[in-house]
Amino acid sequence: MNTKSAEALITLHGASGTALCNIKQTVLSNSDFIEFPVRAAGGGPLKVTICWTDPAGTVPAKAVDANTAALVNDLDLRLITGGTTHFPWKLNPASPASSATNSGDNDRDNVEQVYVASPTAGQSFTVRVTHKGTLKNAAGATAPQPVSIIISGIQTTAEPEFRCTDISRTGVNTYSVSWNSVVGATYRLQSSINLTTWSDLTGDFVATKTTTIGNVSNTTGEGRRFWRAKRLP
Repeated sequence: MNTKSAEALITLHGASGTALCNIKQTVLSNSDFIEFPVRAAGGGPLKVTICWTDPAGTVPAKAVDANTAALVNDLDLRLITGGTTHFPWKLNPASPASSATNSGDNDRDNVEQVYVASPTAGQSFTVRVTHKGTLKNAAGATAPQPVSIIISGIQTTAEPEFRCTDISRTGVNTYSVSWNSVVGATYRLQSSINLTTWSDLTGDFVATKTTTIGNVSNTTGEGRRFWRAKRLP
Protein backbone atom coordinates (compact mmCIF):
# COMPACT_ATOMS: atom_id res chain seq x y z
CA MET A 1 0.00 0.00 0.00
CA ASN A 2 1.26 3.47 -0.90
CA THR A 3 0.30 5.38 2.25
CA LYS A 4 1.63 8.70 0.94
CA SER A 5 -0.52 8.52 -2.20
CA ALA A 6 -3.54 7.47 -0.13
CA GLU A 7 -3.07 10.42 2.23
CA ALA A 8 -2.72 12.82 -0.73
CA LEU A 9 -5.91 11.51 -2.33
CA ILE A 10 -7.88 11.77 0.94
CA THR A 11 -6.63 15.34 1.37
CA LEU A 12 -7.58 16.21 -2.21
CA HIS A 13 -11.00 14.67 -1.68
CA GLY A 14 -11.49 16.67 1.53
CA ALA A 15 -10.68 19.87 -0.34
CA SER A 16 -13.50 19.13 -2.81
CA GLY A 17 -15.98 19.39 0.08
CA THR A 18 -19.56 18.45 -0.71
CA ALA A 19 -18.70 17.71 -4.36
CA LEU A 20 -17.27 14.31 -3.25
CA CYS A 21 -14.88 14.26 -6.21
CA ASN A 22 -12.49 11.42 -5.33
CA ILE A 23 -14.22 9.06 -2.89
CA LYS A 24 -17.83 7.98 -3.32
CA GLN A 25 -19.85 5.49 -1.29
CA THR A 26 -23.15 4.61 -2.89
CA VAL A 27 -25.56 1.70 -3.34
CA LEU A 28 -26.19 -0.23 -6.57
CA SER A 29 -29.76 -1.51 -6.80
CA ASN A 30 -30.79 -4.59 -8.72
CA SER A 31 -31.16 -3.92 -12.49
CA ASP A 32 -29.81 -0.36 -12.02
CA PHE A 33 -26.43 1.25 -12.75
CA ILE A 34 -24.11 3.97 -11.45
CA GLU A 35 -22.92 6.64 -13.87
CA PHE A 36 -21.21 10.03 -13.65
CA PRO A 37 -18.71 12.15 -15.66
CA VAL A 38 -15.10 13.04 -14.78
CA ARG A 39 -12.39 15.05 -16.52
CA ALA A 40 -8.75 13.98 -16.57
CA ALA A 41 -6.24 16.23 -14.84
CA GLY A 42 -3.50 15.24 -17.26
CA GLY A 43 0.18 14.88 -16.47
CA GLY A 44 -0.35 11.43 -14.97
CA PRO A 45 -2.61 8.39 -15.02
CA LEU A 46 -6.35 8.36 -14.43
CA LYS A 47 -7.39 5.53 -12.10
CA VAL A 48 -10.87 4.42 -11.07
CA THR A 49 -11.28 1.65 -8.48
CA ILE A 50 -14.43 0.02 -7.13
CA CYS A 51 -14.65 -2.36 -4.18
CA TRP A 52 -17.50 -3.99 -2.32
CA THR A 53 -18.10 -6.49 0.47
CA ASP A 54 -19.42 -9.47 -1.45
CA PRO A 55 -21.84 -11.87 0.31
CA ALA A 56 -20.31 -15.21 1.25
CA GLY A 57 -20.24 -17.60 -1.69
CA THR A 58 -20.37 -21.37 -1.85
CA VAL A 59 -17.27 -22.96 -0.36
CA PRO A 60 -15.71 -25.20 -3.05
CA ALA A 61 -14.46 -28.70 -2.38
CA LYS A 62 -10.90 -28.93 -1.10
CA ALA A 63 -8.39 -28.96 -3.94
CA VAL A 64 -4.84 -27.91 -4.71
CA ASP A 65 -4.79 -24.50 -6.42
CA ALA A 66 -8.57 -24.48 -6.85
CA ASN A 67 -9.71 -21.73 -9.19
CA THR A 68 -13.49 -21.99 -8.91
CA ALA A 69 -15.02 -18.50 -9.05
CA ALA A 70 -16.86 -17.65 -5.82
CA LEU A 71 -18.12 -14.13 -6.56
CA VAL A 72 -21.81 -13.70 -5.70
CA ASN A 73 -22.48 -10.14 -6.87
CA ASP A 74 -20.59 -9.55 -10.11
CA LEU A 75 -20.19 -5.79 -10.54
CA ASP A 76 -18.63 -4.41 -13.73
CA LEU A 77 -16.61 -1.20 -13.95
CA ARG A 78 -16.04 0.61 -17.23
CA LEU A 79 -14.49 3.99 -18.11
CA ILE A 80 -15.79 5.37 -21.40
CA THR A 81 -14.46 8.20 -23.55
CA GLY A 82 -15.71 8.84 -27.07
CA GLY A 83 -15.98 5.45 -28.75
CA THR A 84 -13.40 3.83 -26.45
CA THR A 85 -14.25 1.68 -23.42
CA HIS A 86 -11.54 0.96 -20.85
CA PHE A 87 -11.96 -2.26 -18.84
CA PRO A 88 -10.46 -3.29 -15.46
CA TRP A 89 -7.40 -5.47 -14.98
CA LYS A 90 -7.91 -9.21 -14.56
CA LEU A 91 -5.60 -12.15 -13.86
CA ASN A 92 -6.09 -15.61 -15.38
CA PRO A 93 -5.98 -18.33 -12.68
CA ALA A 94 -5.42 -20.94 -15.38
CA SER A 95 -2.20 -19.17 -16.33
CA PRO A 96 -0.75 -17.61 -13.15
CA ALA A 97 2.50 -16.66 -14.86
CA SER A 98 0.71 -14.51 -17.44
CA SER A 99 0.37 -10.75 -17.07
CA ALA A 100 -2.98 -9.20 -16.19
CA THR A 101 -5.17 -8.16 -19.11
CA ASN A 102 -7.76 -5.41 -19.46
CA SER A 103 -9.68 -6.42 -22.56
CA GLY A 104 -12.99 -7.30 -20.87
CA ASP A 105 -14.97 -7.50 -17.63
CA ASN A 106 -13.44 -8.78 -14.40
CA ASP A 107 -15.82 -11.52 -13.22
CA ARG A 108 -13.71 -12.88 -10.33
CA ASP A 109 -12.70 -10.08 -7.96
CA ASN A 110 -14.57 -7.73 -5.65
CA VAL A 111 -11.92 -5.06 -6.28
CA GLU A 112 -11.63 -3.73 -9.83
CA GLN A 113 -9.47 -0.95 -11.26
CA VAL A 114 -9.42 0.79 -14.63
CA TYR A 115 -6.11 2.47 -15.46
CA VAL A 116 -5.60 5.04 -18.25
CA ALA A 117 -1.88 5.77 -18.47
CA SER A 118 -1.76 9.13 -20.26
CA PRO A 119 -5.11 10.88 -20.68
CA THR A 120 -5.24 14.37 -22.16
CA ALA A 121 -5.81 17.18 -19.68
CA GLY A 122 -9.52 18.02 -19.68
CA GLN A 123 -10.48 14.82 -21.52
CA SER A 124 -14.02 13.75 -20.62
CA PHE A 125 -14.75 10.26 -19.33
CA THR A 126 -17.89 8.53 -18.07
CA VAL A 127 -17.56 6.21 -15.08
CA ARG A 128 -20.13 3.42 -15.33
CA VAL A 129 -20.81 0.55 -12.90
CA THR A 130 -23.29 -2.19 -13.83
CA HIS A 131 -23.84 -5.76 -12.69
CA LYS A 132 -24.59 -9.21 -14.05
CA GLY A 133 -27.31 -11.52 -12.73
CA THR A 134 -29.31 -10.69 -9.60
CA LEU A 135 -27.78 -8.79 -6.69
CA LYS A 136 -28.20 -10.69 -3.41
CA ASN A 137 -27.51 -10.26 0.29
CA ALA A 138 -25.97 -12.73 2.73
CA ALA A 139 -29.34 -14.51 3.12
CA GLY A 140 -29.62 -15.05 -0.64
CA ALA A 141 -32.49 -12.58 -1.08
CA THR A 142 -32.53 -9.93 -3.79
CA ALA A 143 -30.95 -6.80 -2.29
CA PRO A 144 -28.90 -3.72 -3.25
CA GLN A 145 -25.11 -3.84 -3.05
CA PRO A 146 -23.16 -1.02 -1.30
CA VAL A 147 -20.06 -0.09 -3.31
CA SER A 148 -17.12 2.30 -2.84
CA ILE A 149 -15.56 4.20 -5.76
CA ILE A 150 -12.09 5.77 -5.61
CA ILE A 151 -10.94 8.12 -8.41
CA SER A 152 -7.53 9.74 -8.89
CA GLY A 153 -6.01 11.80 -11.71
CA ILE A 154 -9.11 13.94 -12.29
CA GLN A 155 -9.90 17.62 -12.14
CA THR A 156 -11.74 18.86 -9.05
CA THR A 157 -15.20 20.11 -9.94
CA ALA A 158 -17.70 22.16 -7.97
CA GLU A 159 -20.93 20.71 -6.66
CA PRO A 160 -23.72 21.39 -9.19
CA GLU A 161 -26.49 23.81 -8.30
CA PHE A 162 -28.94 21.96 -6.06
CA ARG A 163 -32.32 22.49 -7.70
CA CYS A 164 -35.37 20.66 -8.96
CA THR A 165 -35.09 19.88 -12.68
CA ASP A 166 -38.50 18.33 -13.37
CA ILE A 167 -41.88 17.44 -11.83
CA SER A 168 -44.05 15.11 -13.90
CA ARG A 169 -47.46 13.60 -13.23
CA THR A 170 -47.34 9.80 -13.26
CA GLY A 171 -50.90 9.06 -12.07
CA VAL A 172 -54.05 10.64 -10.65
CA ASN A 173 -52.31 11.60 -7.40
CA THR A 174 -48.70 10.63 -8.08
CA TYR A 175 -45.72 12.55 -9.44
CA SER A 176 -42.01 12.06 -10.11
CA VAL A 177 -39.60 14.71 -8.85
CA SER A 178 -36.07 15.09 -10.29
CA TRP A 179 -33.14 17.09 -8.91
CA ASN A 180 -29.43 17.63 -9.54
CA SER A 181 -27.40 15.33 -7.30
CA VAL A 182 -23.85 14.39 -6.32
CA VAL A 183 -23.11 10.69 -6.73
CA GLY A 184 -22.50 9.28 -3.25
CA ALA A 185 -24.56 11.94 -1.45
CA THR A 186 -27.76 11.06 0.44
CA TYR A 187 -31.04 12.90 -0.11
CA ARG A 188 -34.44 12.85 1.56
CA LEU A 189 -37.82 13.91 0.19
CA GLN A 190 -40.15 15.88 2.43
CA SER A 191 -43.71 17.17 2.04
CA SER A 192 -45.72 20.05 3.50
CA ILE A 193 -49.12 21.69 3.14
CA ASN A 194 -48.07 25.08 4.51
CA LEU A 195 -44.32 25.48 3.76
CA THR A 196 -43.73 25.65 7.53
CA THR A 197 -44.04 22.11 8.84
CA TRP A 198 -42.29 19.42 6.80
CA SER A 199 -42.70 15.64 7.05
CA ASP A 200 -40.11 13.10 5.91
CA LEU A 201 -41.22 10.70 3.20
CA THR A 202 -40.26 7.03 3.41
CA GLY A 203 -36.83 6.01 2.15
CA ASP A 204 -33.69 8.08 1.56
CA PHE A 205 -31.86 8.22 -1.76
CA VAL A 206 -28.13 7.57 -2.12
CA ALA A 207 -27.39 9.16 -5.49
CA THR A 208 -26.02 6.91 -8.24
CA LYS A 209 -26.28 9.47 -11.04
CA THR A 210 -26.09 13.25 -11.50
CA THR A 211 -29.90 13.36 -11.59
CA THR A 212 -31.98 11.60 -8.93
CA ILE A 213 -35.69 10.83 -9.33
CA GLY A 214 -38.14 10.23 -6.47
CA ASN A 215 -41.89 9.52 -6.40
CA VAL A 216 -44.36 11.57 -4.36
CA SER A 217 -48.15 11.69 -3.95
CA ASN A 218 -50.98 13.81 -2.59
CA THR A 219 -54.52 13.11 -1.37
CA THR A 220 -57.60 13.49 -3.54
CA GLY A 221 -59.36 16.76 -2.70
CA GLU A 222 -56.31 18.26 -1.04
CA GLY A 223 -56.10 21.99 -1.66
CA ARG A 224 -52.33 22.07 -2.06
CA ARG A 225 -49.16 20.18 -1.19
CA PHE A 226 -45.49 21.03 -1.50
CA TRP A 227 -42.45 18.77 -1.79
CA ARG A 228 -38.75 19.36 -1.42
CA ALA A 229 -35.53 17.37 -1.61
CA LYS A 230 -33.01 17.81 1.21
CA ARG A 231 -29.38 16.74 1.17
CA LEU A 232 -28.37 14.98 4.38
CA PRO A 233 -24.98 15.55 6.08
